[in-house]
Amino acid sequence: MTSIDFVDVLWEKQEEYMEHLPRVWSRFNSFENVFNYFEPGQTVAQIACGNIVDDLFLTMGKIGKNGKIILIDKKPDFIYNRLLKIVGKENLPKEKIFYVKTKKGKKQLQHMFSTANIEAYVQRLPPYPRQIPDESLNHVMAINAAVELMSRYSKEPPPDTVGIVVETHKKLKNGGSLIVQGIVDGDTNGFASYVYRANEKNGINFMKERSLKFSPLKRWQAGEWKRWVKEG
Repeated sequence: MTSIDFVDVLWEKQEEYMEHLPRVWSRFNSFENVFNYFEPGQTVAQIACGNIVDDLFLTMGKIGKNGKIILIDKKPDFIYNRLLKIVGKENLPKEKIFYVKTKKGKKQLQHMFSTANIEAYVQRLPPYPRQIPDESLNHVMAINAAVELMSRYSKEPPPDTVGIVVETHKKLKNGGSLIVQGIVDGDTNGFASYVYRANEKNGINFMKERSLKFSPLKRWQAGEWKRWVKEG
């Protein structure tokens, strides 16, 4: 891996992104307001986050350089794909399989992110990675992921959606929140049923915010959002 100042490159990319964030027909622009829940210095986890970097840049803009971001997805190549968009192939000179399949390659990618106070983990939830302490997160956000967190996929074990909710509650600080987006109407209502079950069966206390304080624009690209706050 070539020697670059990753922090400088990352923030340059973030500033460029914010400067040119499309204001028309942009999916992330449609729900950019939701990121206003995040505050400087906080710790935010993006789960089932995939390959895109928009969530990373928008979160960075709210929590600043003193905040921490945690990225979690089950796809083995998501960390590589994200870094490729940030630093380019010239700074990831080996073949993709090295970074995705080998222990040394994986550690190189995670180390690069860590220099910017970003932790990245390939993991199917639950549980959360053991490196994340309980009661350490201010917010957990799942973009376009309500269905993904509930659905069974071929060659995978059935989802433990209640387990995801319970584990998220455990990792959040009191007053922290779980913010979930669904692609179409009904997705987040389905997810809400699992939050209700987790509250009832596991003795946790996630309170739904009745009306989003920072609501997305009324556009089809914004999807459907719900937010739960950990109380007690």
